[in-house]
Amino acid sequence: MLAAVPAQVAEQDEPSAATKDYQAPGFRLHKGTLRQWYILEARPSEPGQNFIALKDRPTIADTSYLPFSMPCIFQLVGVGMQEWSHFDKWPQNMLSRQAIKTVLSRAPTLGHDAHPIFEERKTL
Repeated sequence: MLAAVPAQVAEQDEPSAATKDYQAPGFRLHKGTLRQWYILEARPSEPGQNFIALKDRPTIADTSYLPFSMPCIFQLVGVGMQEWSHFDKWPQNMLSRQAIKTVLSRAPTLGHDAHPIFEERKTL
């Protein structure tokens, strides 16, 4: 079972004063993302749990959440990845899978300009 999201998520890691309009979509995105990261931090910290839903293999949950674990998302939200030590292990596990490597190598050729995130992944 997934651990509860800590109550302090409402008080910590708030956006800067310039973006502190609580009705602003950016603020809601920030809070929603933090809530998901707390869930994703709790799951892989359980003994033997290597993926989100199942212990031994990835599911659609893993592939769905993978984009939200990329460093550019942490930068967008203004949070350091080092705060989530287990959450950092999970995307590295996912990125080592051949299917994910294939998708990331093909994505820049799908009809849009290459995004900097794909350059970032080449260095891993």
